[in-house]
Amino acid sequence: MDKKRGIFGTIVALMLLFSVCGYCQENVELSTMLTKVKPAVVLIVVQVNGEVVLSTPEGPQNLPVEGITSTGSGFLINPRGYLVTNGHVVQLYHENNEEQLQDFFLRKALLENFLGTKAKEMSEAQIARKLDLLVRKYRPKSQVTIKKDLKVVLSNRKVYPAEVKAYSPPIQPAPGKMAVPGYHYKAEAGKDISILKIEDKDLPIVILGDSDYVQLGEPVYIVGYPGAVIQHPFLGFQIEPTVTTGTISGVKVDVKGMPVIQTDAPITWGNSGGPAFNHRGEVIGVATFTSIVRGQAIQGFNFLVPINTVKEFIRASGVPMGEESLFNRLWEEALELYARGDFKAALAKLDEVNRLHPNFPDVLKLQKEILRYLHRQNQAPSKGGMKAIYGVLGVIVLILVVIGGVIFWQKRAPKEEVTPLSQATQVVSAEIYGVLMGEEGPLAGKVFKIGPKGLKIGRDPAKNDIVVPDERVSREHAWIGPEEEGVVVKDLGSSNGTFVNDTSRRITKQALKEGDIIILGKGRFASFKFKQA
Repeated sequence: MDKKRGIFGTIVALMLLFSVCGYCQENVELSTMLTKVKPAVVLIVVQVNGEVVLSTPEGPQNLPVEGITSTGSGFLINPRGYLVTNGHVVQLYHENNEEQLQDFFLRKALLENFLGTKAKEMSEAQIARKLDLLVRKYRPKSQVTIKKDLKVVLSNRKVYPAEVKAYSPPIQPAPGKMAVPGYHYKAEAGKDISILKIEDKDLPIVILGDSDYVQLGEPVYIVGYPGAVIQHPFLGFQIEPTVTTGTISGVKVDVKGMPVIQTDAPITWGNSGGPAFNHRGEVIGVATFTSIVRGQAIQGFNFLVPINTVKEFIRASGVPMGEESLFNRLWEEALELYARGDFKAALAKLDEVNRLHPNFPDVLKLQKEILRYLHRQNQAPSKGGMKAIYGVLGVIVLILVVIGGVIFWQKRAPKEEVTPLSQATQVVSAEIYGVLMGEEGPLAGKVFKIGPKGLKIGRDPAKNDIVVPDERVSREHAWIGPEEEGVVVKDLGSSNGTFVNDTSRRITKQALKEGDIIILGKGRFASFKFKQA
């Protein structure tokens, strides 16, 4: 009995150890994913200034007036500078609203220059009546010039002028056009998406997911520039995106019948237009609106425009998709080298990243961290050194688990029914359910055996048995393996779909027969022929 308790205690301890290690590994993977995507998230700045000049007997008189500045978030989708944001983020800049803006700045100038401190002693109604009188008096004698600017700021503080390539008005409380009180102007309900363009090359980009596959309770990560952070009085000025987390709460429809994704992840002013990522680092939606009661934002009930809606605008704008980002490739290679413990090689790769686009905060932080480590150690660990250490620890733990498992089952089962471990290993290794033969793509001509656990296909080397080095292939794209009905192929929620024999219909799961061709993506980024064992 004491021996059994000891064995049981050992197994429990090992289970706890694996649980802690798994938790740590998940956190490292999440941190790495967010670090990869942050450089592609940008700050959008709209500035509108009005110059008010009055004609007086003494000559033209300039009335100083403060301009309007608003901010939002966005994300790069093409290395040559195409990006996505909300329509309402650029609405003030893009729409034909000069008449309203002229009236706004004239009233603001008269309030600041004619009423001044007197306004503090007046009610809102009194101020409005006084301004109406001043406007009627001075409008014929005034000239108001409006100047608009639209800027995109990367987190390395580089500023670009931007051009609007596609625009849809904000989502409104009712469909159709609504009159704006006080103006001869109607606002139309839209899908709240805009495509912008800046001029540069080899920029960081995000990977677009498939919002049709979002699941209730799935984790979601909002990345953007909330005004509560960038304008916080206790913080120094900094241009670095903030991450908020939550889950998918549901899929709803707006007043026009268009789908929107509900999430409990915190979103506030300034987050608008920012990307929402799934756990694979793919954009599944765009932060668009929150819930407001009596002027106050109610957190926990926020909404995203699905990325599949955004793709309609991307296609209509003619944005070239599928182009490789040199920045992404170098940045991901640097992070992978760092994770393997090859610090000198990682540092060299980070130098390449910085030569391409310098001063991204996460790149600089990683450089400093490596340099501090090398200074402490006086030299970097040899290539693969950390990997070897982890490998040894893994082998030790595995041996303990196997020994504990053998002892446990020997105690429980009749001795004559126990299969020797070596014999069991031989039987398992002999179970081959078929093979995959590379037909198209980077793995053409290669052969892969399908064992009892099946084969996972994707571009992430850490998570897949068959690695396809193509950005258009999802990190975890498809799985092929044995089930009750035979060998099947399953799509793992990939962005570009999995197909069998032709690309007319994407599959979620399908049983395979001799000679079937498994195709990754409509562009046939890779394909494999299935042969039965």
